[in-house]
Amino acid sequence: MPTRIPQDWDDSTIITIDELGELLGVTEADLSTLSDRGLGPRWTRFEGRGRRYVTAAEARRFLNNALYGHVGGSCA
Repeated sequence: MPTRIPQDWDDSTIITIDELGELLGVTEADLSTLSDRGLGPRWTRFEGRGRRYVTAAEARRFLNNALYGHVGGSCA
């Protein structure tokens, strides 16, 4: 698993859950399961349907929490 989201991605960069899964080396199903349990990245759909998306900022938050043992909670 990479240790960071590409630095050239602005925090508002939008990627699909599929793309995030490829970047992290996990399946979309794995990310969906984590999200369903309140542990995965917070995603959104445009117009309420279709593909799921996350921002680069959310991807960084999720990865940081996963790497440092704070998945599902705050890093306070």
